[in-house]
Amino acid sequence: MPKSDIAKLVSECLNRCRATGYTLATVARFVDELLVTGQPAEDACQVESIMRHFLNDIHGADESVKGESVAGNEKPLVIDDRD
Repeated sequence: MPKSDIAKLVSECLNRCRATGYTLATVARFVDELLVTGQPAEDACQVESIMRHFLNDIHGADESVKGESVAGNEKPLVIDDRD
């Protein structure tokens, strides 16, 4: 599948995650739907992998902003002086 089609699927999955607020369950359901509708398993796995990396990056950023440790490393509180 072309990268642009994978990007569209990832975008659709992100939209569903925002709408439901249940990101991990929504990703799992979305990947299952892809498989049921005949998408190749390789493409479904690629969408799932991209989503997991994306969610991991967001989770890490959230912890960093809160000043919590990430993977055992203490992260300083991020302060944004912009208005």
